[in-house]
Amino acid sequence: MTRTLLLSVMIPCIFLLGGCSCQQSDYKDLPSPDGKYVAVERETNCGATDPFGTAISIQSRQPRFGIAWLGFPTKRVFLADVSLRNTRVRWLDNRDLEIVCTDCEKYGVSEKVGEWKDLKIHFDVGKAKKGEY
Repeated sequence: MTRTLLLSVMIPCIFLLGGCSCQQSDYKDLPSPDGKYVAVERETNCGATDPFGTAISIQSRQPRFGIAWLGFPTKRVFLADVSLRNTRVRWLDNRDLEIVCTDCEKYGVSEKVGEWKDLKIHFDVGKAKKGEY
């Protein structure tokens, strides 16, 4: 009885500590026409229980305070529980980015940011509502 109890406690703990971690399964980047920004698309795959998630971020090509080792300002502007192949990103001009998402109506969108710095982000996600991620 004690051995069974011990195993029933230890096995879930091993899974929790070891985790069912997500892995990046795809990555794309698209520089703005003037090269000042880059749109970064990342897809994660968390396995059978939560298969795909796509995050789109904007990263400035200008380092913080002009010093590269301080890093480059970045802002996540889109997050949805869809595959990367269901999104399309394109620069309309130097300051306008368009994000199109198919199947977002089905799964929902967790995050949409319409502006960052001097950029405007335009979305075509159908009638997608706020979803879980």
